Amino acid sequence: MKFTCEVISVAALAAALALCTFALAQNTAPAAPAIEDADEPTLIGIIQGDGPYVDKLKACRGLRIRGTAAAVPALAAMLPNPELSHIARYALEPMPCPQAGKALRDAVAKTAGKSKAGIAASLGVRRDPDAVPVLTPLLNDADAEVAQAAAAALGRIAMPAAVNALFKCADNRPEEMRPAAGEALLATAARIAESDPAAAIDLYEKLQAPNGPCSSAPAHSTASPPHSPLKRPSV
Repeated sequence: MKFTCEVISVAALAAALALCTFALAQNTAPAAPAIEDADEPTLIGIIQGDGPYVDKLKACRGLRIRGTAAAVPALAAMLPNPELSHIARYALEPMPCPQAGKALRDAVAKTAGKSKAGIAASLGVRRDPDAVPVLTPLLNDADAEVAQAAAAALGRIAMPAAVNALFKCADNRPEEMRPAAGEALLATAARIAESDPAAAIDLYEKLQAPNGPCSSAPAHSTASPPHSPLKRPSV
């Protein structure tokens, strides 16, 4: 009996050592390379394939860093898909190539709801001047989320045509869009102030003028303008 117990103990010890050796080998084996670190052709293949969402997400992270114009068609194909649009936008937003901006502008007409609002926001992040004619009609979109996203994007782009569109929107849709247009124009003024403080003050004064988007008086009222603490710099 003693001999049998010793044999069993030795066998158990050997099995335990084998398990420890296997675990150690697993822990010391080189880890598989992360999807995000793959080369661009591999990443494109992943987002075009039928793999799981998480792999596509990781591939888009990689393309955000290393993606070129070669990846744009595959990412553009994802934009109309409500389940994938946001991760495609994430990759396209920082790409310096003009093809990325065009893909986002073209996708506006192919989307609706949250996807369209998100694409409008991405065009604002890119501060894409060519997006102004695309975003301006969205200020009248029946979907408030889309209209407000377009206003915010135009505010970030901060071009004269964008400013004019926002003022017109605040005047034409005072109840629905005046606050969003005013907030967007304030963002425009802050951006302009970085390079042209005098022009920024002009814009601030227009915003606070009677019936201006940021006036405390109701739209189309004849109330006196509120006192503005902003002073034009003396020359």
